[in-house]
Amino acid sequence: MRTPSSLGAKLLLIMTVVGVIAAIAITLLLAGVITPSFTRLEGKAVAAHVERTRAAVSDYAASVESAARDYGDWNDGNAYPADSDTWLARENLDGIAYVTSQGRTVAARWRDPTRHADRADRRTPLP
Repeated sequence: MRTPSSLGAKLLLIMTVVGVIAAIAITLLLAGVITPSFTRLEGKAVAAHVERTRAAVSDYAASVESAARDYGDWNDGNAYPADSDTWLARENLDGIAYVTSQGRTVAARWRDPTRHADRADRRTPLP
């Protein structure tokens, strides 16, 4: 290989070598420092999103469970006076009512102890 004789050719050769070295240095910097840092940051962000999603799903599941339990208690409580087969209920329980803390009756069912049937005149509609 022949050494360039003109100044322009020498300058071009020097700039090419510097450019190639700079490109290699930037590639090594990206591969060794910047990319792993972004990978760690992205991993932390994904973990945080997963944790928030788990918390939201857990809260939603608790809400659904609470609503299901409330509806189950409501249905069981509403059917209890008519469908109860225990001696204690037959002898001692003729009605059930849901009353708010302000004293308002939300729903009520009453059973006629002689006929063992609901009393329609004492039954309030379900809200």
